[in-house]
Amino acid sequence: MWFIGVTTGASLSHRFFPNWTRALGLAADCRLVGIDLPLGASSEDYRQVIKDLRDLPGVQGALITSHKISLMDASRDLFDQVDETSAQAGEVGCITARGGRLTALALDPMTSSFAMDQFVPSGHWAEHPGSRVLCLGAGGAGTAIGLGLAARATSTDVPSQFLIVDRDQSRVDHAVRVIREAVRIRGCRMTVHGRVTSEPGDGDALVSALPPHSLVINATGMGKDTAGSPVTGTVQFPDQGFAWELNYRGERLFLHYAEECRQSRGLVVADGWDYFVVSWIEHLARIYGVPLTPDHRRELIAGTTRP
Repeated sequence: MWFIGVTTGASLSHRFFPNWTRALGLAADCRLVGIDLPLGASSEDYRQVIKDLRDLPGVQGALITSHKISLMDASRDLFDQVDETSAQAGEVGCITARGGRLTALALDPMTSSFAMDQFVPSGHWAEHPGSRVLCLGAGGAGTAIGLGLAARATSTDVPSQFLIVDRDQSRVDHAVRVIREAVRIRGCRMTVHGRVTSEPGDGDALVSALPPHSLVINATGMGKDTAGSPVTGTVQFPDQGFAWELNYRGERLFLHYAEECRQSRGLVVADGWDYFVVSWIEHLARIYGVPLTPDHRRELIAGTTRP
């Protein structure tokens, strides 16, 4: 199995992979191979990786982290099948390889929603109907979170507004378009808006404008793939709100700023650990074709202890 990212060698997935594969009943010779590509790699580089994945014997598939949209944009014609969510989002986070045929999947809307439920109490959005979500970063992760909220079974179990921001206008436009379409199809009450920002101070202003009980997400990759934070050290998080740092490793300045506000703002702070674990487990099961029951999923998650 391949792991396509930016700095895959530093991921804790290498440590847990043998435990996960053993728990899923997979062969002992299963291996995880990291494939590093720089942010903004060329279309030719993306296409070559997908061709190699298709043509090399023994590769069962791949999990993709930081290149979901770019890989799909560059290589869509190389996939024999694209699932509905992947086509809707215009991204690929999971690839299965069967007999030289490649299938593109997008599991992150489901896994991000599950991870969010680990720290946002059930019924929170219905209890606080004016609360919002501010997602800093309009790449694959931010888009997936919006799609996961739009797909919720209960139309009231969503924030009143989902605001997604990025430095890249095209990424914002893409995210807003696909999430709005999902909202329209599902008929949920969440409105979707986009904004282009250029400086961390812009992020501070957007955070400070949030009503109480809102959620702020760092989905930029800053703090892991690149240095810095989408907000500054003077940011004021929403009272009784939530701060979600999607990174589970790295510098994570956003997480440190949120921790400093935890007590004064009554803030719930979460990092990307649960998201990391549940995402890997779901992707492994799909890539190797292993049925995963809810009980088995919970058992695997509980058995993956944070270092």
